[in-house]
Amino acid sequence: MDSGLLRWIGVVSIGLLFLVLLIQNPVTIYVGNPNEVVISLVAALLVLIPLSACFILIGLAPLFLLCGTGLHAYSFAALASSLGVWIYSNFVRLDVGVLDGQRLNLDFGWTTYLLEGVTLLLGVLVLYWAFRRWPKVLRDFVFLLGAVVLLSSLASVVTTPFSFGTLDSSDRAPIYRFSPDKNLLIVLMDTFQSDVFAELVKADAALETRFDGFTFFPDNLGSAPTTYLTMPSLHSGADYDSGTMLKDFYEQNVERGSFLNALSDAGHEVVLVGPRTFGCPEKTDLCLEVEEVLKSRASVTLHEVAGLVDLSLFRAVPFVFKSFVYRNGAWWLRSIQERSNHFVVLSNRLLGEFSERASVKSSRPTTKFLHLMNTHPPFVMDDDCGYRSYGRIDSRAAMSVQARCAVDEFTDTLEQLKRIGVYDQTAIMLIADTGSGARNLGSTYMGSDGRPSYAGAGLVGGANPILLVKPLGARGKLKTSDARVQVRDIAATVCEMLGDCEGFPGTSVFADSAERRARRVYSYFVWKNTYLGLDYIPGLVQYPVEGPLWELASWPEAARPLLRLGQPFDFAKTSQSAVYREQGWGGMVDHGTWTDGPEAVVSFERREIRGALDLWIRAQARVGAIHPQQQVEVYANDHLLGEWTLTNWQAPEERTFRIPSGVVASADRLVIKFRMLSPFKTVDEDEHRISRQRELGLRLDQLRFDPVS
Repeated sequence: MDSGLLRWIGVVSIGLLFLVLLIQNPVTIYVGNPNEVVISLVAALLVLIPLSACFILIGLAPLFLLCGTGLHAYSFAALASSLGVWIYSNFVRLDVGVLDGQRLNLDFGWTTYLLEGVTLLLGVLVLYWAFRRWPKVLRDFVFLLGAVVLLSSLASVVTTPFSFGTLDSSDRAPIYRFSPDKNLLIVLMDTFQSDVFAELVKADAALETRFDGFTFFPDNLGSAPTTYLTMPSLHSGADYDSGTMLKDFYEQNVERGSFLNALSDAGHEVVLVGPRTFGCPEKTDLCLEVEEVLKSRASVTLHEVAGLVDLSLFRAVPFVFKSFVYRNGAWWLRSIQERSNHFVVLSNRLLGEFSERASVKSSRPTTKFLHLMNTHPPFVMDDDCGYRSYGRIDSRAAMSVQARCAVDEFTDTLEQLKRIGVYDQTAIMLIADTGSGARNLGSTYMGSDGRPSYAGAGLVGGANPILLVKPLGARGKLKTSDARVQVRDIAATVCEMLGDCEGFPGTSVFADSAERRARRVYSYFVWKNTYLGLDYIPGLVQYPVEGPLWELASWPEAARPLLRLGQPFDFAKTSQSAVYREQGWGGMVDHGTWTDGPEAVVSFERREIRGALDLWIRAQARVGAIHPQQQVEVYANDHLLGEWTLTNWQAPEERTFRIPSGVVASADRLVIKFRMLSPFKTVDEDEHRISRQRELGLRLDQLRFDPVS
């Protein structure tokens, strides 16, 4: 083949490859997720365009240095790579759910890898045949493809609202300056679960002294399982009406109706530091992201671009290489600079800055609201509160370590306020938006041995964020209150403590029980990122909670694991299966929930149900070429119902087991246990070491109990 033609094929192929990787994919990812990127699309392109040009030039160099067989091989490799990347990026999409810090299981099984390998090999052979037979046609096709990619990316850029970014160049001094007369400091640690703080205090009695003047409210009900629906209620005390459009709810209760606006009207210098995704009240003096406070514009831009390129690579590479790009949530490019840029590290660093820079320099009362991510998954802190890019294990121990590190930084800030003489003049709140409520991270308040005592532990954990309050002038060891409070009480509490605002719904957490409104409501739903653009949240259910939130009797029957006959219990991603799932469960996917370990348990309140039952199960096994079957024993109240061998990896299988009447009547609860006799063992591993072994058995989609006639 003519060397000139080979070089032209190489040129257009190299161009297409890096246009897809560094322009098309980052642009489409940005446009689809504008709230997840701090910098503007223009700022990202100012880095990506020169970067793609550099890589194209580097890729072109061998075309003019090689000849003969080497040139032939390089041109074909460039052609195959560019077409492969284009196909994977545009047509082979992987639904991994929301990338919110929770661990992704990217072990697709040997069957998937084998099928992919055979498909790629056949594709390469067909492409090579076409390469030898119609090289000019391929050259022209790739050239046109590159032009389409470039024009479509340009169209996306043009139709995206123009901005030079949200990075603020305002003076940072207001963040650290306090008034000698009156201040409010609110630190929100995202996903900090109430029972985790109780465990920390139990393990370290010195915290009772370090939280000087604080009152801890364990029975604090959140508003919703996600930050997105919680923040408007936190800012204004408003209950969410399921008929209210989400945009209006934010505008009315954050942008216009926040207690921060009322304090600004009262003369306070108001600063909010946290994710802009959740709104900035219109009268704040300063509203910044944590990254903007601690890092330069250039550093933030490079970090965000690295994230876009990581996601581009994740989209473009074959399944077998996706885990290498993902790196257990550290991501390939971001992991290079992650030690200093991870949001957990940055949040703790901001508190460290307070410990060093807080000063008495404001002539006005000050209000500071810090929304930090130092207790949010993934759990990346080691026992010495150093960052680790490995071992991201979703466990209570790891969650507690990360929380302890955050609490240590917070109490150092308290000591600094004492040193500069404004501790008594500062009302302080340590709060969270939600608990975790994930997998095995559910609340331990219900179990005396430190383990959840019923299947609703995950639901209760997510509904129970931390709440500690220190009024102006308060001193003394940490107190614990049995008041039944809620996130919606925060605005009213602030107004009562400071005396600078009024009229917000809710009741101060320090109010007498007779003054407290009895009704607490929790809006439950399963979050999906696609909801960000919707007017309403699908599947939202509002549960009144009448008593202590960790007691089953406090929740309505709809939120309790009641055994119902003839009704399928669903385990899909959008289900409310956290109510009846106990230990042994892993990730929820579109159709069901995977087991993770040798045993997995669900349980139900039996109530008045008696007699024999038929247990119908729909499930799919984790099998593959070298693991052709999954053997599962099914138990009811520790009575073996039978063994089930599953072999179909392409579709769910169904089976019915008979539960004898004596087993049904043997306890107040009906506990169904799946014991995997041959779990599919895999590991989550990064460039350093194995962090966790996973044992995948089956994906439970549905089960149903039918009376035996």
